[in-house]
Amino acid sequence: MRGQVLSTNLTALRGTADVLVQDLPMTRLLRSEPELERFFKQGRLVDLPDKPDVLERIGRLLVQLLPTDRVLTEAEVDRRLAEVHDDHAALRRLLVGLRLVTRDAGSDYRRSA
Repeated sequence: MRGQVLSTNLTALRGTADVLVQDLPMTRLLRSEPELERFFKQGRLVDLPDKPDVLERIGRLLVQLLPTDRVLTEAEVDRRLAEVHDDHAALRRLLVGLRLVTRDAGSDYRRSA
């Protein structure tokens, strides 16, 4: 074994990773807003825009990760948003601030109509 070089062909792994990324919820949502893809990498939000109108468009995509037919706990909202960005609390506040999600006096959340 001494002196031998181990090499790998990562083409198959890259192909599998590409297929998995294409099936992520955020990747599917970005198909309707391809100009927002520059803020995402592999289905995750990597950069929040400074422009309010672009931020609102991202919020309108993010809210689609939440169901429309039921009330969610804060933990449920955070779990869904954590799939997209490490600072799920900031995304939750963004959705509430944009009035895309309503929060009751406790910690229950619902998508706005």
